[in-house]
Amino acid sequence: MTPTFFSSNINRLLGSILLVAGILALAAYAALTFREAKITKDMTPSMSVDGMGEVKVTPNVAEFSFSVTTKEKTAETAQSSTSARAADIITMLKAAGVEDKDIKTIDFNIAPHYPQIVYSGNCADQWTPCPPPAELKPDGFDAIQSVTVKVRDLSKAGHLVAEVSKKGASNISGIGFSLDDKMPSQAEARDKAIADAKSKAEKIASQLGLHIKRVTSYYETQNYDQTYAPEMDLAKSAGGSGEPLLPAGEQTVKSSVTVSFEME
Repeated sequence: MTPTFFSSNINRLLGSILLVAGILALAAYAALTFREAKITKDMTPSMSVDGMGEVKVTPNVAEFSFSVTTKEKTAETAQSSTSARAADIITMLKAAGVEDKDIKTIDFNIAPHYPQIVYSGNCADQWTPCPPPAELKPDGFDAIQSVTVKVRDLSKAGHLVAEVSKKGASNISGIGFSLDDKMPSQAEARDKAIADAKSKAEKIASQLGLHIKRVTSYYETQNYDQTYAPEMDLAKSAGGSGEPLLPAGEQTVKSSVTVSFEME
């Protein structure tokens, strides 16, 4: 009889070991496949949806800033002169109904004032080198006080800007409008954003043959568009009153939400 591979005891043992190993490998693979299938089956469907909401509002607060600048021989007189002129303007603002809390000094600075250098001859020519100027000495001091003002009666905004200018204020700028209380508008925009997200989720769920079960996460981002008036000539106005026209327009309060839903 011709000997075969399994004629030897060692070969039969080796074959048995390989057979058992193959059976174990197949069993492990089957178990893993079953486990993955069970996990996939048990996995809860979910989705995340973005929602947007916005509200148009009419501002009820105007805000602007102005500066008072004075040049005097000494720092002390520059300070007192600027303070007196600023106080005069602030007194006018208070008399017009602006509250103390709505008037704020944002900067006060005193610095030496140097005379302007005047070149003669060809020195002013950009192609001709100029000799270094002689040592400059200050001929006085500049004091600058900058103030911001909130006006809660918008009908007075143009008048107050004009009055501040008449009293010698300079650099009147930053004229803008906002809401005194943004919370109600923000809440309304948020409600619209959540409703938008829920509507989108319900539509997608219906298309997939599913239903919304519950909310699993929520994230919100809000922003507020503040409107600023363009640069204007204070001398131009309706009817030649000398008061600038300051239309407040409208602003937009926006809310953006991301909501995650568990489906069933």
